[in-house]
Amino acid sequence: MMPIIRTAEPPDSDALLALATAFATSFVVEPDAFQQMFLAVLADPDARLVVAEQDGQVLGYLLGFV
Repeated sequence: MMPIIRTAEPPDSDALLALATAFATSFVVEPDAFQQMFLAVLADPDARLVVAEQDGQVLGYLLGFV
């Protein structure tokens, strides 16, 4: 089955925090700061945050601004 691409939602926070923590190589991801920014990005009309999901598991994400 192919992953689906969909808009990120508040329940994706934990999965995206885990991915961001795994991807970060030059800084430490602070969970509280991440949560604040995650919610701010979701509320920003100029931000686009999508996730790749397969079998209910978030595999990756893409963040962009218009």
